[in-house]
Amino acid sequence: MLAFLKFRCFNPGMNRIPATIASIFALILASGSASAADLQDMKVLEDDVGTRAVLSLQGAANYKIFSLQNPERLVLDLNESRLAPGFKLPAPNGAVASVRAGKPVAGTLRIVFDLGAAVATRSHVEHDGAVTRVIVELSPLDRIAAVVAAAPEIQPAPTPTMALSPVIVPPAASPAVSRQPLRQLRTS
Repeated sequence: MLAFLKFRCFNPGMNRIPATIASIFALILASGSASAADLQDMKVLEDDVGTRAVLSLQGAANYKIFSLQNPERLVLDLNESRLAPGFKLPAPNGAVASVRAGKPVAGTLRIVFDLGAAVATRSHVEHDGAVTRVIVELSPLDRIAAVVAAAPEIQPAPTPTMALSPVIVPPAASPAVSRQPLRQLRTS
């Protein structure tokens, strides 16, 4: 045992190995965090169509969106993302009663929109240089039902009817049938 300690203490190459391993580990951690998208800003806006949430991220964003019931919630999971320093959650607005953020698993940022009622959801991504915007449109189902109910009912066009009268076609004269054998054409 003493020989091992003596070898370790007096061999300069052995003392560098732990430092090298620590440096490699630090580089791996730094490279993994550099590719994460930072959620810089989030706005919840209401207009005459419904409610819109606009999430602005520095970096690329991959996301998954799904809804939960009892109570109504919309969940947005942003892969390889995190909250930027100083980020503040938006105030409630429109169909959104409150907004929460958390990390269900390492590397995933979860945004939960608590809703006042069931909504129909559409989402898309817009890119502007290094900024990525995830836009989530929330349309209350009762508003959609009201629009559908107010729309005029479309009636199929009436089928035109014609009075059909019988048409008598005289029999065609039968062509004269030739009894001569057919000649073969010569091909050259």
